[in-house]
Parts: sequence; C-alpha cells; structure tokens
Amino acid sequence: MSRPVGSVAAPPADASRVAAIRNSLDLRDKAACEGFGERAKREVVAGVDRLLSEVRTRDVIESSELLKNASGALDPLDPQDLIPKGGLSGLFSGREARLSRFRSRFDGAGRSLQDFAADLKERGERLARKAQALNHLHEQARTFILELDAYLEAGRAKLVEAVGQEKLAENAERLKTRLAELEQVRRAAVEQLPLVRMVQNIDAPISESVEQATAAIARWRADWSDRLGMQLDKRVRIRPDGAGLNQAKAELGQALGAVQAVLAEARARRAEAEEHMDRAARACRAASKG
Repeated sequence: MSRPVGSVAAPPADASRVAAIRNSLDLRDKAACEGFGERAKREVVAGVDRLLSEVRTRDVIESSELLKNASGALDPLDPQDLIPKGGLSGLFSGREARLSRFRSRFDGAGRSLQDFAADLKERGERLARKAQALNHLHEQARTFILELDAYLEAGRAKLVEAVGQEKLAENAERLKTRLAELEQVRRAAVEQLPLVRMVQNIDAPISESVEQATAAIARWRADWSDRLGMQLDKRVRIRPDGAGLNQAKAELGQALGAVQAVLAEARARRAEAEEHMDRAARACRAASKG
C-alpha cells in the first residue's frame, strides 16, 4: 500500500531495504535501539533545512523596491515642461533650450530605468533558477523521507518479533519510543513538501511579470527617444508631441503598477508560506532532539 509523502503518493518502502534494516537491528543492543535510524533522521532534518534556506530570498522584496525606484525616476519627466511659460512672448524664445534640458533629463532617467530593468531581469532569472534548485531539493528530501519510512517499517516489524519475549521487553520499549520520535520527524518534514510547491507556484508568474516590466521600459524609452528626436542631428528642429509623450508615460506607469501589484501579492503569500515552512522545520528539528 502506498504511503503519502507531501502531496504526492509515494511507493512503499523497498522490501529488501526494510528487510536489511530489520535484520541488522539487534534488540539485545540497548544503544542500537535508542539510536535506531539516526542517520536517516539526520538526513531528513538536513533536507528540510536546505529547502527552507533555498526558499528564503530577498529577490521579490528587492524587485518591488526597484519598481518603486523606476516609478520615481519616471515621475519628474513632465512633457508640460516643454510648453513655454509667460504667454505668447515666450512661445518661441528658449524653445531649443527647453528641449535640450528636457532631453538631458530624459537621457539620465532612461539610463536609470534601463539599469533598473537589468536588475529586475537578473532577479527574475534568479527566481527561475531557484525553482529548478527547489525541484532537486524537494526530490532529495522526499527520498530521505522514504528512507526514514524504511526504518519505521523495519522497526515496527522488529517490535512484532519481540512480542512475548520478556528478556527483550525493555529494549523493545526503547525502540518503541525511538520510533515515535522518528515518526514525529517524518510528520514535520512531510508538512514542508507541499509548501515548497506552493512557493514555486507563487514565484512562477513573477519572472513573466518582471519580463513584462522590462519590456515596457524598453518600449517607453524607444518611444520617447523617437518623439524627442534623440537620434536626429541636434540642429534639426522638432516639435515634440506632448500628448503622445504623456500617453507613453502613462502606459509605462500602468505597466509598472500592474507588476507592483503582482509582486505585492507574491510577497504576502510568500511570507505566509515561509512562516509555515519555518514552523515545520523547527518542529522537525525539535522532534529530532527527542
């Protein structure tokens, strides 16, 4: 009969492995009964700790901060600054100077936003790599739990052998206590496995959202560069389309806001999942100390 490990039904412990463990346990050996399954227990606890360590990351928080900074770099770029102040007398005077100053501000903000986009992309890629690492560690932890299952099954079988043997009763009781400790470790470890999948599901849309933000920044920069004639000879007279500049800026703001919302939700859900994982890991460690 299969035994559930996390959210996935696991195969029963290998019969030959269970038999080997059972045959190696001498119920006349007090130390062997008290320390039964120690190596398997340590591997399970270590596997749980590695999962928790890999799940923890500041990339989601830092991505939110980067987006906030990106919005801050965009805010001061107001196309209204291209419109002369002071009525008709200022309509033509200083037009080139205003445009030059505005281009300079845009150039600086554009480089900053490009840097933010590069940092965002790097964090999105790290989260994607982390998902792959979690797959490996999840499978490793599951394997360790299955090995612990073999010890539990072998230990229970050994207790059956000791029934009615008065001279083995004391050590059988020690083994029974030890099996209860191992079962507690197993139970705490199993609680963590579906939480890892929960974190991966939370992270999955983040990389895509980050890509959307970086693409939006690139589109905005190209759009404004074209509208402001950044690639043209500076002697060429242009009249920037304020409405078009405003629309492109608004579209970027909306795109960054949408990604911010995704990251805010991910941060909240991730914090909850990490808290549950930390609780499971602490319970696993506590159970391992008996």
